[in-house]
Amino acid sequence: MVNISLLEKSIPVAPIKIAALESCSHLAAQVDAHLVQFRKELDSHNQSGLNFRGYAENTFLVDCKCPRFGSGEAKGVMNESIRGADMFVMVDVCNHSLTYNMCGHVNHMSPDDHYQDLKRIIATAAGKAHRINVIMPFLYESRQHKRSKRESLDCALALQELVGMGVSNIITFDAHDPRMQNAIPLSGFDNFMPTYQFLKTLCASIDDFKIDNEHLMIISPDEGAMQRAVYFSNILGVDMGMFYKRRDYSTVVNGRNPIVAHEFLGDSVEGKDVIVIDDMISSGESMLDVAKKLKDRKAKRVIVCTTFGLFTDGLEKFDEYSWLEKQGYEITEIPVDEKGNLLLERLAETIREDTILVSTMYVNNEMGAVVPAEEIGRIIHEKNPKTLYHVDAVQGYGKYRIYPKKMGIDLLAVSGHKIHGPKGAGFLYINEKAKIQPLLLGGGQQKGMRSGTDNVPGIAGLGVAAKKIYENLEADTARMRELKTYLAAELEKMEQVEINGPEPEKGAPHILNVSFLGVRSEVLLHTLEDRQIYVSAGSACSSHKRAGSASLGALRLSPERKESAIRFSLCEFTTREELAYTLEVLREVLPMLRRYARR
Repeated sequence: MVNISLLEKSIPVAPIKIAALESCSHLAAQVDAHLVQFRKELDSHNQSGLNFRGYAENTFLVDCKCPRFGSGEAKGVMNESIRGADMFVMVDVCNHSLTYNMCGHVNHMSPDDHYQDLKRIIATAAGKAHRINVIMPFLYESRQHKRSKRESLDCALALQELVGMGVSNIITFDAHDPRMQNAIPLSGFDNFMPTYQFLKTLCASIDDFKIDNEHLMIISPDEGAMQRAVYFSNILGVDMGMFYKRRDYSTVVNGRNPIVAHEFLGDSVEGKDVIVIDDMISSGESMLDVAKKLKDRKAKRVIVCTTFGLFTDGLEKFDEYSWLEKQGYEITEIPVDEKGNLLLERLAETIREDTILVSTMYVNNEMGAVVPAEEIGRIIHEKNPKTLYHVDAVQGYGKYRIYPKKMGIDLLAVSGHKIHGPKGAGFLYINEKAKIQPLLLGGGQQKGMRSGTDNVPGIAGLGVAAKKIYENLEADTARMRELKTYLAAELEKMEQVEINGPEPEKGAPHILNVSFLGVRSEVLLHTLEDRQIYVSAGSACSSHKRAGSASLGALRLSPERKESAIRFSLCEFTTREELAYTLEVLREVLPMLRRYARR
């Protein structure tokens, strides 16, 4: 190869050193191993000369760290000399798995934390290294590519800041918007594309992969990925299609118009493998929607090629879809608006002749949005009388009067623990037209529906709880509504506080979801816990999981609002004095927590 020949004849300018931050240690080890082997095998003409000092080494990695103090602050430490070397600093700003302790609490490192550590390491080498290069696989803050109002362009400022600190060249992979390099036009900016790696992996991992128009099609999930999809289709010589994101331009949520539907533009995909190509998967919601649309059009296999799989809302949704689809089911998820209200027109459009079940919550457990169950029941049975309507009424039972038959509800699930009954006990209302198969066979109890021994104490406790919860329903819910409204009004008076979900007077009377900007929800939760105030961060069903709330993600909230969200849950025993105490504590602790929050 010509390039290798030139490299063999060239004289190195300076020794190479790799300063890998902990976030990128695994990738750096692979780069180091490759570089060590490559240089040992390279047939250079005079490696014994002075110019080749340090050319072949057992490792090019340098010992560097960013230790943190108990306050969460940090410093960069370089434990060996890098004087005169070409230093390559490697950092992965999306490595959320790393943690540090701050004021006795565990914090997960954000992109801001990683970027600050990068600057700390650069600062230790400034004026000593021959040149400083930054390898950043995911370009920091590059998703924001244009200015729409008075707002920061963090990526452009970050690039300029790095150059100002002495960085000569920045290397990244598949930048979301490569035009960001215009922020530093006189400095080096290398953007490497993974096209070859995608194609190599596809051909190596799929035995019956056929590259022709009869068997393959390239799909762009939106307008932004159009250019790379065109490139792929030209290389492979196959057709392409794209999805157009139809947006609601009458509504603005977090600075953007929410997506209403994905409309397909292109030829038939029936019987073909389809490759959906994009630079990143953020939450995965849009990619799942695209995949479902392609399967509805009878695509054979849906293959997703993406450089960065972030999955900011976790992988649970993908696991659920995967399990049900393996059983032969097709799943359609109906979106909500910015307040958490179900888009009923989308529901009506989605119900087909072969739709067997529609399932909704009566009350969303995280934000308190209430579905119009009776209207939904009417829409379902008008579109397809054979479709069953299931309602999860765990949060709604005991707060609303629910009449399943009148509302068109075929299946209604209730849990005892939400109405002060025993845990492990609940009931399922089943309409006479719904045919339920038992999970366990044998015994023949309850008309063959269930085998095993009845939980008699649990059933008795559930019955008493159900009776008592409805004795003063209207008075209890009115008082909870009053307390919730009071709490919301007082919280809105505080700085950097946002109410999530429906307006307090429209949502459920007992649930209030609030974002305290500048404070992570887990930190605030434990702080309140120390004062004997017990709240929830996300869903109790997802405790100990690092992913953000899927419910809040469906509202298209900003990452900051999702990460700082707390759920307050009221009941008929909650008092105004308890809420006043909670507000007093919040006014006391929030300034302190924000003072020590990571930037």
